[in-house]
Amino acid sequence: MARSLHITFGIELEFICVYPQGFFRRLFPEYDGPDQAGNAVEKQLRQIGIKITGFEFDEDIFAPQPEGPTYSRWTVSREELHLSAAEQAVLPPGSAIEALELSSRVFHLDHDNWRLEIEAVLATLRMLECCGCRIFANGDTGLHVHVGNGDALLPIETSKNVLRIVTAFERCLDQIHTVPRIKMPSPEDAGTIQCGSPSFFFSHAIVPSADASPVVSPFRSWLAAIDGVERYEPLGAFFSSTIEGSALEYLDGHNSAYNLDNLYSRPGVDRKAQLTKTIEFRQHAGTLELEDIVAWILTVTRITKFAHHGYTTGRQLPSTRDLVGDEYRLPENKDFGIVELLTWMGVASEAIDLYARKVDAAVDFALEKKTKRLLLELELAHYQTFYPLIEEVENARYARSGIAAVREAVRQKYEEGYYGVELD
Repeated sequence: MARSLHITFGIELEFICVYPQGFFRRLFPEYDGPDQAGNAVEKQLRQIGIKITGFEFDEDIFAPQPEGPTYSRWTVSREELHLSAAEQAVLPPGSAIEALELSSRVFHLDHDNWRLEIEAVLATLRMLECCGCRIFANGDTGLHVHVGNGDALLPIETSKNVLRIVTAFERCLDQIHTVPRIKMPSPEDAGTIQCGSPSFFFSHAIVPSADASPVVSPFRSWLAAIDGVERYEPLGAFFSSTIEGSALEYLDGHNSAYNLDNLYSRPGVDRKAQLTKTIEFRQHAGTLELEDIVAWILTVTRITKFAHHGYTTGRQLPSTRDLVGDEYRLPENKDFGIVELLTWMGVASEAIDLYARKVDAAVDFALEKKTKRLLLELELAHYQTFYPLIEEVENARYARSGIAAVREAVRQKYEEGYYGVELD
C-alpha cells in the first residue's frame, strides 16, 4: 500500500504596480535605496511579521537564503509583464510601472494557517494602494499554485492520475477560467502561450493510431498515451514538446497549464533553481482576490489528493468506469460540468459555491466583481487620477471572464473538437 500524501503548496501572485515618480521615497523616507514598489512591498510585509527575503531581481531569487532554506520565506521579484495598449493609453502622466511577482513560502495544507497569512499579504498591498498607488492583476498576469508532497517526490502514478483527470475533464475546468486561457492557441502563437491545455499539446504532439476507430473519442487515445509511460521524463514531454509550425523552437512547462518541469531533471537544461518536486497549476488568471486564490488552492490540492487516492487503493484512476466507461461517459456528458466534477472529487464546499456562482447564468458574477472594484476605487486616495486606468483594467477583465464570453469560448472549443469528445 502506498503511503499517504503530505500535501504542501506554494503560490505565485503576479501583479503590476503603477505609482507617481518618487511616490515610495516620499511615503517611506526612512527606507534607503531606489524608489521601488518591490522594495516597499518587501519592507511592509517584513514589518507585519511575514517571513520574506529582501527585494530581489529575478536572477537572484533562488540564491540560498541566509535566514532559512530555499522556499521557507516569501520572495518579491521582478516579472516580465505588460500593460495592454488600452491601459497604456489611460496611464496617468508621469507614472512609474513595476511588474512584480510575490512567491510564497511552502505551506503545509493541513498544518499551516496559510489562509490567514495570504490574507495579511493581500491586506498589505491594499494598504499601499490606500496611500496613493495602484496594484492590480491585468490580463497578462497569472495565479500559479505549486503542489507537492513535502520533501518527497510525488509518486508517478499520482501525477499520471492528475493528468488523466485534467485531460478528460478539460471542458469542465475551462468553465471557471478566462477566455484567453480557454481558447486553443495556434502553433504560430506558441511564443506567447502561457498555459497551453492538455488538448493543445496532445493534438500537436500525440498522433492517434491510424487504425483507431473514428467513433472512439480522441481523449481515450490521450489517456492511453499517459498510461503508457512509467517515468517523469516522457510524461513531462507531453507538455513540453516541439510544436510543428511554431516560431518557438521548444516549449517547456511554463507554456503549459500543467507544468511538470520541477519533477525531473531534463538533460541539457540549465536550471537556476533547485527542483521543487511539484506540479505547477498555471491556468488561472491573475487575481489579488482572497476568495479566488483560496478556491483555486482548495481545488488543485484536492485534485492531487483525489488522484493519489486512486493510486493508494490500487486503481489506475479513481472511479475509472465513471471516467471512460460506456455507462457514464462523464467527459462527454454536457450536463456534467464544473460543479458536478468538483463535487465528485470532494472539493471543499466554499470553492464549489464560488464556482457555482461563476457559472450561473442568472448571476453575472464577473459583473458583480467589476462593480465592486470600481466602487472601491472611489474610496481610495487620488481616485480621480487612477480611475480611468482601473476602469479599463476592470472592463477588460469583464470581457475575459463574463459568463456569456466564457460559455461561448467553451462552446466553440467543444464544437471544433478540441476537447476530444464525440460531437452530438
